[in-house]
Parts: sequence; C-alpha cells; structure tokens
Amino acid sequence: MGTTLPRPSRDDDWWKRALCTSDEECAELFYSEASGSAARAKRICFSCPVRGACLEHAQEIGEFSGIWGGLTGHERRARSRHGRP
Repeated sequence: MGTTLPRPSRDDDWWKRALCTSDEECAELFYSEASGSAARAKRICFSCPVRGACLEHAQEIGEFSGIWGGLTGHERRARSRHGRP
C-alpha cells in the first residue's frame, strides 16, 4: 500500500500541479526516512512550480512531517520559531 500526500481541504488546486503528486512512488519519497530521501525530495521541490504555495499550506496547517515546499519538518519548525513566513 502506497503513501498518499494529504491534500488541502480548501478550494485551492495548487496541489494538482505539484510534481510530487505525479505518481505513488514519488509521494512515498516525501515521507520516507530512508537515507538520502530528503535530498532527493528537495531536488524535486526546487523545480516545482507550486513550491511556495506548498510551503505556505504546510505552515498554515502546522504540518511538520515530510518534505513540503522544499523544507523538512525540522526546517519548517525552525522557521516558525523565528517568525519567518
């Protein structure tokens, strides 16, 4: 059984254009704890056309698991603590 990325609940369709939703194998990469998976996921994020919207969404809902908007949960928590958007 594969991993499915959580989708925004509001009427926002940015996630339909996200590169990470292209296939099930890609989605699993964003929540994997395997060595090197964060770096591979971030490389996908950095070329994604909706990276900013993804990061904003993760921060709005307080999502600290997985890679969102090119940042790990740890990196997003650090940004929140320092008051960065």
